[in-house]
Amino acid sequence: MILLTSPPSERQTDNIIQLVNSYNIDQTASEHLFDGSIIQNGGADIWDGLVVIANRGMNLQIIQDGAAEINDFWNYGIKGSHTGTTSPTVLTDSTKSWVENELLGLYIENITDGSWGVITANTATTATVMALYEGTDNDWDTSDEYQIVVGLNADATAGYSHRFMFKVRTSGTDVDGRRIIGQTRVWGKTYSEFKIGTGTSRGNNVLALTYADDNNNQTLVTSVGTWSDITNTTEGYNAIDVDANGVDEFYWSEWNVNKPTRSINDFYQRMKYLTRQDTTETLYGLDGELFRGVTHQVEYGTLPNSIILNERASDIDDAYKGQIVFIRSGTGQDQACKINSYNGTTKEAIITKTWGTAPDTTSAYVILPSGMFSEEYIARAVWNAQTSSFVENNSFGAFIQKKVLTVAKFLGLK
Repeated sequence: MILLTSPPSERQTDNIIQLVNSYNIDQTASEHLFDGSIIQNGGADIWDGLVVIANRGMNLQIIQDGAAEINDFWNYGIKGSHTGTTSPTVLTDSTKSWVENELLGLYIENITDGSWGVITANTATTATVMALYEGTDNDWDTSDEYQIVVGLNADATAGYSHRFMFKVRTSGTDVDGRRIIGQTRVWGKTYSEFKIGTGTSRGNNVLALTYADDNNNQTLVTSVGTWSDITNTTEGYNAIDVDANGVDEFYWSEWNVNKPTRSINDFYQRMKYLTRQDTTETLYGLDGELFRGVTHQVEYGTLPNSIILNERASDIDDAYKGQIVFIRSGTGQDQACKINSYNGTTKEAIITKTWGTAPDTTSAYVILPSGMFSEEYIARAVWNAQTSSFVENNSFGAFIQKKVLTVAKFLGLK
């Protein structure tokens, strides 16, 4: 390349290149690059390098911003079309010159009918599978397009299954803080994941995944797909005394394995089926391939902008909307705020502001009818014990305090 104008780039390191003077690449160009980062448009767009450590043939999914990246260009180092006649097991591509059995054990996908299989043998121009699964035809028809899972820029000697660049910043905004998850969920293989939870760095970032035969997952995927008798009986946080010691353990949900018809290994395989790559199944409202198990436990309490009213409160939604709730004693005492919405089932009132101190079960409150007093009047009416005065001089604190106590007595709160 001969450059007669301004230079197109500035090398920051051997692995980090910044494009300058209006030079840039697009997504298609980035798919032909690896081993570092490309920065362009003054840092508004960034592709960072990913180096994947795994066994050859690993099918990698990248999860970014809560979704699986559809364009998984990094997985398919071999592509072509079927040049032979219709066959349920043998792919023919007369343009190839493979080494005998070099493709053994690799996954092959029929792009045209959506099926997949595992290569059991190959010649210079053919690849044989035991069967094709989960497609519309589950066979090879003339001109069917295919792709074989061999990671781009793999280096078996170094243990790299893939090396490529992945876009992490677009138009000046990091995509989900540049956080990504690399995972593999191929039927018959071990499932694993690796998380870059603090965001990618410039240069190369490592994903290390386990990819091996799963001896507990050898049943045909089409068979496990029919095991609908394994059911989720109770979804949600459950207290279950699993070991019968009189003390409950807590679990996210309860499943019926349907013993003795089904075994614990059947249950394991059914869970893998529901969460496998490219599944159409859902689990707890999530796409199955995105479900990662229960990863966090969070203590639930009153929201910083709400209050739970007592059991005598109205069952009607928005019954107190627009009215003022005043915390008269206990946690959060002497705060007042207008109610924005009310749930008659949960008894939770959402207020228009955030509490300075969130109320709890020790908080005694009173609700003032709409239009009786404003939040500001209530706040100014609060007696300040430290100064022996009302919060604001010349306020009508005594009058308002008297009214508050009157309402409180009417409601039986004092």
